[in-house]
Amino acid sequence: MSYVDTLKYTVKQYQSGRISRDEFRAWLKHSLTLQMSIRIEQTTKRMLQSKIQAVRSLF
Repeated sequence: MSYVDTLKYTVKQYQSGRISRDEFRAWLKHSLTLQMSIRIEQTTKRMLQSKIQAVRSLF
């Protein structure tokens, strides 16, 4: 299940009253924090790979 699918499902749960506003907000905050962490990790990995390649090209 993709992030978008999960988000759509969670929004429907909130709109139908199955989860409270506080539960929805907590899920959304956690979800966005997780997405940012993943993006930071991917960016850091690319930067490190680029630096490693630059150092290797010196030899």
